[in-house]
Amino acid sequence: MPEKIDLFYCGDAGNFDRHNPLYLFKQKWVPEILFEIANSNRYELTGNDIASRLNIPTADIDDVLTDMKNIGMVSEDQTGYAISFSTILEKDISIIDEFSRPIALKLGEKIIGKTQELKKLVSKIKCLDEYGYRRILYHVIGCDILDGTAINEFAGSGILKIS
Repeated sequence: MPEKIDLFYCGDAGNFDRHNPLYLFKQKWVPEILFEIANSNRYELTGNDIASRLNIPTADIDDVLTDMKNIGMVSEDQTGYAISFSTILEKDISIIDEFSRPIALKLGEKIIGKTQELKKLVSKIKCLDEYGYRRILYHVIGCDILDGTAINEFAGSGILKIS
């Protein structure tokens, strides 16, 4: 069985139709096609190359590739296809770990050092009794700050590339 990629989509993907990336991702061959493109150089693979790697007729993926292009999931130039969204491959995890570990440890120490100040701020939130300090801080720090602000900061300093 061919390898495939997993898709995690943040935000509202819209109506569940052929213009929705989540809908399209569930269609036959899409995860496998994305895996092949992601594991190649940008614009390296043509539709014929992908079909050959997956051992399926080119006609079976032509419509899928067209739908993927139409919603901006992939782009195409004269030489082949490229993925049009951020992709982290399994082989990237060790690289990310190596570069992020020292920063994460320093960041963790700073956050722990501000525990009392953070608890004081969180104590003003109405849902504290329902969710508790830890869960609220997890969402505020982990989701709101590190998923948005930090990514922009890391991109601005050249640590990450936003495509």
